[in-house]
Amino acid sequence: MNHSSMTRSSLASLLLLCSAGFAAVPAGTSSLPVVHLETGKDSIGNEGIVVRFGIADHAGGTGFADPTNAYSGFADVNFHGTSSSGMAKKSYAIELTDSVGNETKAPLLGMSSESKWVLVAGFPDKSLIRNAFGYAMARATGRYAPRNRLVELVLNGGYEGVYLLVERIQRDAQRVDVSKLDSGDTLGDALTGGYILRVDRPSDGNGWTSPRDSLVYIQYQYPSERKLSIRQKEYIRSYVDGFEDAMSSAGFDHPDTGYSRWIDVGSFVDYLLLQELVKNVDGYRLSGYLHKQKDSKGGKLRAGPVWDLDFSAGMPDYYNAWKPAGWVYEWDARTTRDRSAIPFWWKKLANEQGFRSTMACRWNDLRQGEWSDPAWRARFDSLAERAGSAQARNYQRWDVLKKKMWPEVHVPGTYQGEIDTMKNWLSTRIAWIDGQLAAKCPAPIGVRSVVRGTDDVFRLREGRLEWGVAPVRIRLVAHHGRTIAREGRGTLDVAGLGPGVWIVSWQRAPGEAWTSVPFLKK
Repeated sequence: MNHSSMTRSSLASLLLLCSAGFAAVPAGTSSLPVVHLETGKDSIGNEGIVVRFGIADHAGGTGFADPTNAYSGFADVNFHGTSSSGMAKKSYAIELTDSVGNETKAPLLGMSSESKWVLVAGFPDKSLIRNAFGYAMARATGRYAPRNRLVELVLNGGYEGVYLLVERIQRDAQRVDVSKLDSGDTLGDALTGGYILRVDRPSDGNGWTSPRDSLVYIQYQYPSERKLSIRQKEYIRSYVDGFEDAMSSAGFDHPDTGYSRWIDVGSFVDYLLLQELVKNVDGYRLSGYLHKQKDSKGGKLRAGPVWDLDFSAGMPDYYNAWKPAGWVYEWDARTTRDRSAIPFWWKKLANEQGFRSTMACRWNDLRQGEWSDPAWRARFDSLAERAGSAQARNYQRWDVLKKKMWPEVHVPGTYQGEIDTMKNWLSTRIAWIDGQLAAKCPAPIGVRSVVRGTDDVFRLREGRLEWGVAPVRIRLVAHHGRTIAREGRGTLDVAGLGPGVWIVSWQRAPGEAWTSVPFLKK
């Protein structure tokens, strides 16, 4: 790989290139890494160009003309985003390359070793941290969310402000961990994974419109449409259509033929809770990712990872997004003639009793741990402090703090006002969700030696759950929905079960409704 370091003199000479639209680099140092892009005579646009790409990150502070010690090389760069590409402060898609444009990989700033990255401007987000905060909260659930670092950008010697350098959604063991799918994988288990899909606008036509809703479009993300064989396209589309058919049926909640046959319930629960936590107005209908592993590795459709969270946390002025109350999944595109709708199954899942109980129990579990008030506030304060060290330079470059920008609803007028407003909104939002979900998770029962009531009809004897009238089928599932731990008939062995709350479900006779209650294993 042909990497040439950018020197102090070469960077200094680039200061002469600053013209209208660019600001001279600031004096002093930054506590954030500084990213440098040099395009030479070319201009960045919608089509990629190969540019010089480097990162400086020096202990004790980084000067804006310091050597690029953290990374120095090349990248294919173009504008990133649909709405953001029309804004003054641009976002950039980055693909690391060698000097002639061949793809290469690197673990930028300690993140995953891959080729594809994004420099997110987040222009209307005057807090500068909405994306970073949402990703941090998602990772706290144990799910993958893009790693990221706040940085400052110098483009052709001109200062461009604070950005978020973030991993792009990409198949990788450290990113979206699904199997590599080659065009020849068209039979058996090899055909069943891995796939990455994206619910978004039909702008580039690389997918299909849902047969159940003409306002829902599903894109092929990995492999890309041009790399997928006809058989692979048919398979993944048929799988998603099968899930939507199941969700449209009268028995959509049946444990064998309903939604749980098609999706990994826990991933859908965690994805929904994150989108609702920050009330991401576009969370389900735009940049809505899904992925599927091979059948031999789980096989069910999973929700996530989360992406594009800057229109959240009370900032947008549309679809009631600024109100701390209300569920995003309830919103109907047809009431506003929007051309992109939330897939119908999100609302239907959220209102189904079993999914709702799992969702409530998972919320309570997170609120006692990684999403507790001390935990989320510490996470928020740390990000605000990091961004705050550079925000003055950003708003000297972009004089917008006191100006109303689309789509923000409030204009506090100061950076601290932006941070305080966002933090207060999150506190109110979380309290509202507490009120909606806390009581929806039934209090877990312990195993009693004497049967009482009509639902609590089992007891523990020598490591087995026993019923007065033996069920034909029994299931035990972790309350967050990730793992089916046991399945049996008549009695159920729980001797080796770990402590905690589990959901016990049983069916008295074929065709009868299932009964589900939480079970506390001590």
